[in-house]
This record gives sequence, structure tokens and C-alpha cells, in this order.
Amino acid sequence: MARRIFLLSVVLLLVGPASMLSQTPSEGANEVWPEFTLNYDPIRKIGLVWAIRKETSDLTPEKTLETTATFIYRVKPFVRNALFDDDEHSNERNYMLSFAANYELTKSFGDSTTSIGHKVMFDVTPRYNLPGRFLIHNRTRFELRWTEGEKDFWFRNRMRLEHKIRIGKVRILPYATGEIIWTKGTGSWNRNVLSGGVELTIVRRRAMLDLNYQRKNCDTCSFADVNALGVNFNLFFGKR
Repeated sequence: MARRIFLLSVVLLLVGPASMLSQTPSEGANEVWPEFTLNYDPIRKIGLVWAIRKETSDLTPEKTLETTATFIYRVKPFVRNALFDDDEHSNERNYMLSFAANYELTKSFGDSTTSIGHKVMFDVTPRYNLPGRFLIHNRTRFELRWTEGEKDFWFRNRMRLEHKIRIGKVRILPYATGEIIWTKGTGSWNRNVLSGGVELTIVRRRAMLDLNYQRKNCDTCSFADVNALGVNFNLFFGKR
């Protein structure tokens, strides 16, 4: 089962860019999703993250405001400096495996309805160091969610491939991701998310801008799929 999920993720990641180009955007489905994230590591093995973002709801075409609190525990460090320089802003890339617990509060608002949602998520993320300074993240997420008394369970598997490039003092990190999603409500792999972007280091170790394009696809939804430009400003504090 684990191998099947892994292979599905790899296939989705490889076909992602072609799929995003070949799918005709639906009218009214092009959006901008701003996000702000604070990262604090009291020690290298532990990360605390708080994020706030504006997106489109997973369940309706309405806009949603989301805030997420995350606790991360990292184990099995890579050999130091095997991938990145000492001034890398993220401790995540120095570890082969991490676990995370997340709580997310969402508020959807539209012309006719307003709803409050809750999510509790548990992540397991192994990382694989490839030749040529490439890194793969394979995040598996178990997600419990409830909105207005209705409960659901989502299982998500996301593959991310990234490669760090250094041009003089400028550090950029292009990446591509593919995620497949199984929902209990439908009993099927009815959703996927494809994205590509770049991380730009603004202040050494302390600030980073993530610019990305996302395509959210849903086979069983009655509303349009979403094409979004994501803009995420990150600040980093604590042990680097």
C-alpha cells in the first residue's frame, strides 16, 4: 500500500506541469492566495509554526480565511552540510524524518452563508537526498475535519521535489509538488493538488518569500476547479 501511494505521488508529480498547462481554467477560478507564516525553532529538532492565509474553501466556491498552528518534531538528521549551506533558513531540510501535529481554524464567507470549520492533522514526512543537490519530501497526512456538525476524514499524500540554486549571494529554490487526496465522504481518490513555485531568500536565515502557482482539482465537486497564485511571506526565529 505504501509503495502504491509513493508511486502514485511520483507519477502525479511528473505529470503535474503538463496537466496544469493542458487543463483549461474555468471561468471565475483564477485567484490570488496571500499567506503569512511565522516559524520559531526553540531547538533544531522542534519547530513551532503559525500561519494565516486566504484561500477558496475545499467544500464550496466561497472564500475562506484559515489560521493554522503546528508543532514539528524532527529526527534522523542528514550529515551536516550535505545538501545546503550553514545559512539555510529552514531546519527541515537538515533532517531525514519529521512528525507534525496541526490544528486549523477556518471561516468561510460568501454571499449567502458563513461557516466555521476545524481540522486536526497529523503528518509524517520522510526526506530523500538525491545527487545534484535535489531533495524529495514525501508528506503523508491524516486529516480529521468537521464543519457545522458534519465530520469527514481525508488522507493526503504529497510529493515535493526541490533543487537549490545559488547565484553569487542570491539563493533561490525552485520546486514542484503533486498531492493526491482520498476522502471518506466519497470513498475515493477524488482530489489532487498540483503546484510549482520558487522560494526566494530575502534576509539571511530570517526571511523568505514563496511564490507559487497551484491547481486544485476535484472530480466530485459541483463547482469549478481553482487556479491560484500563492504568495507566502515567511519569518524565521529561534535556533538556526
